[in-house]
Amino acid sequence: MTRGRSAGLTSLRDRNEFQQAPIGEYALVGDTRTAGLISRSGSMDWLCVPRFDAHPVFGAIIDADSGGRFEVSVEGTVVARQYHQDSAVLETRWRGLTGAATVTDAMPVNVKGFRPQMTLIRHVECTAGDVTARVLFDPRLGLPGRLPRCGRRSNAMIFEWGSLALLLQCFPGDPPEPRTSKSIELHQGESLTLIASLADRTPAV
Repeated sequence: MTRGRSAGLTSLRDRNEFQQAPIGEYALVGDTRTAGLISRSGSMDWLCVPRFDAHPVFGAIIDADSGGRFEVSVEGTVVARQYHQDSAVLETRWRGLTGAATVTDAMPVNVKGFRPQMTLIRHVECTAGDVTARVLFDPRLGLPGRLPRCGRRSNAMIFEWGSLALLLQCFPGDPPEPRTSKSIELHQGESLTLIASLADRTPAV
């Protein structure tokens, strides 16, 4: 894995920039305990934590104004989207003006002794030419969404609502600031991995 170069930050002050996708354009990734819905444009607009019956931390599919979301996309057009073999690992292939990339989304299943309680992995790999990846992490608990208390610890951002915490890591580099769109340039062979993990009255490992 090699380091991509940041192309800049854009503060999203206007929530109206978010466009609700038709329900038929969402794909599902899950770990048997909970599941998230990812739009064709790369935005996770629904995820309840730590279980299916809990409050959403990403709820933009219902509340576009104050619901949270987690976008990982590539400038260009989606040319294919499918699950990897017989799994819930989602692969989305993008093509831009100067290159191509694949975004892979997955949530590890509940393995005995596995910690933390939930992990969401979003991986971007530039497969040809040059591409620009776009990342936006905007968690908001419940409906309407409540903003978290935010802090940076080493190379991770931690978002807290009482005893519940969501941790975001980025490899390589540092995770983006909350509610801020970050563009990252990737060249062929370079990749970017974002990992969001949950802790509910347990260590955020």
